Amino acid sequence: MTRKEIDTIIKNYLNGTATPEELRHLENLEQFAELKVKNTAFENENDKNELKKALFKSINKNTKKKSTEFIWLKIAASIILLVSMGIGLNQYHTNKATTEKATVAYRTKQTSWGQKASITLPDGSVVKLNSGSKITFPEKFSDTLRAVTLEGEAFFDVVKDKNKPFIITSNNLTTSVLGTTFNVEAYQDETNIKVTLATGKVTINAEGKNALLIPSEQVVFNKQSKQITTQKVDVKKYLEWKDGVLRFENEALGDAVKKLEKWYNVTITFDNKNLSNCTFTGIFKNERLQTILEHIVFVKKNVSYKFISEREILLKGNCNN
Repeated sequence: MTRKEIDTIIKNYLNGTATPEELRHLENLEQFAELKVKNTAFENENDKNELKKALFKSINKNTKKKSTEFIWLKIAASIILLVSMGIGLNQYHTNKATTEKATVAYRTKQTSWGQKASITLPDGSVVKLNSGSKITFPEKFSDTLRAVTLEGEAFFDVVKDKNKPFIITSNNLTTSVLGTTFNVEAYQDETNIKVTLATGKVTINAEGKNALLIPSEQVVFNKQSKQITTQKVDVKKYLEWKDGVLRFENEALGDAVKKLEKWYNVTITFDNKNLSNCTFTGIFKNERLQTILEHIVFVKKNVSYKFISEREILLKGNCNN
């Protein structure tokens, strides 16, 4: 949401013409601003209080509104300021983490394709790392911040600590939480980065664009277009990978093959490019790759497969969608 859009919503509120959706946006922005600034934007309380004094002094000097409107103008001004500070806050955390990295020992945990791992961080938070993923974190978190970086996909169960925000950096997207459970999918070879929330609340910043997530919502950030969208999802479908479940719902073989290659550390090719558009459905839990391939050829009669080597498979044939 741009500052111009925020201004419009505030004006509509003061005129008594704001829609329920606009009021919801205003409420979310207020919550987002509070979470952004709480214990993270400033080195100490004095810095925070000085900014508040300067902000409200300016408002008191230039605004002659009745009490209710005046209160909302204060909130509105704070929201605009804090949301505008989004990039600065993330830069603050980045600079802080860079400074700490020079003196703090860091650890990296990585999984190969076909592997998964469960990691306990220094604060007790648990991370389930999917195949082909990597997480970097300090051996000891600082007194004010818990910062990690992620490549690939991971499920986070973050221990709540209101005094130490938990910051995850994945490419150009930053996820900020105090304590919650959520999934981050940020593979280098994928166009989209996805953050899916199971419990609690998280704030997202990507290329200066912000979002506040509530349970059963997902943020999708397109790395090419730089666009960020929020949508309602069935959270279970995005978390079941950690329990060994592979789900395909009317999914194109071309997309399914990418998942299978990562999941089983294999290479799958087509003898007919059109075969990649063929769709199928299936749910598999801790199954062998050959079991899934057998399912595909069973439901698609004109499709067959062949092992060229131990880790190279050729899919042959054609199908009608």
